[in-house]
Amino acid sequence: HRQDESAHALDEMRQALDQSAIVAITDVPGRITFVNDKFCEISKYSREELIGQDHRLLNSGFHGEAFIRDLWRTIAQGRVWRGELRNRAKDGSIYWVDTTIVPFLDARGKPRQYMAIRYDITARKAQEQLLQQQAALAAVGEFAAVVAHEVRNPLAGIRNAVQLIAADLPPDSDSVSLSHDIVVRIDSLNAVIGDLLLFARPRTPTLVPVVLRTLLDDVAGAFTQDPAMRGVSVSLTGPADLAIDGDQDQLRLVFLNLFVNAGQAMDGQGTLTIAIA
Repeated sequence: HRQDESAHALDEMRQALDQSAIVAITDVPGRITFVNDKFCEISKYSREELIGQDHRLLNSGFHGEAFIRDLWRTIAQGRVWRGELRNRAKDGSIYWVDTTIVPFLDARGKPRQYMAIRYDITARKAQEQLLQQQAALAAVGEFAAVVAHEVRNPLAGIRNAVQLIAADLPPDSDSVSLSHDIVVRIDSLNAVIGDLLLFARPRTPTLVPVVLRTLLDDVAGAFTQDPAMRGVSVSLTGPADLAIDGDQDQLRLVFLNLFVNAGQAMDGQGTLTIAIA
């Protein structure tokens, strides 16, 4: 009767473990001898595909040789190993598991098999990565703000100086045209600095009706003032009154960047065609 109770208790424990954890058993060389349903579910391999294989089948290539060597050294010495592993499922998707590997020892104290108990932590790892990215972006934003402020003031001084010099030159002098080109370049740099500041301290978009044709005509005018883009002609077609709700200033930055990217891709020569629909 006591043996029946013990067997029943063990069966209940196994059922509870199967419901909550990803379980696998391997022999000493590492060949899989048992997997539960949750292991098949997360790895997307069938039980038949897993039995007889080793865990290299799931290797995502993320962990270095030293990491894997430490894992095997620990369990081969009969000690429990705990850690986080990144695996690759059959369909190529990546998943993370919090893993505990327990060696079962024979009468001589040597491992005779290993049981790995795992819990899916993919969502947690994704959240951790997101927080790291946000921290990195915040640091870059602070740096961008410092750079922008340090550059903007002397740039404004240079622009004013160039304009004063141009005012004293004869109107038909080639230097007047050159001075104009310098001012246009400085204004382009100021626009880039504006982008940096917007990135450093993003604001909530102000949505208003924006007539696309009017906005794109304005962007095209700014684009063609760039001396590097004088060889590009702009062809703009579409209804003159089509409007959308958007942030006019931020949309202008978006479209100007697209214009510039297109012009650079054409090496400053050709026709840039924009169609509104």
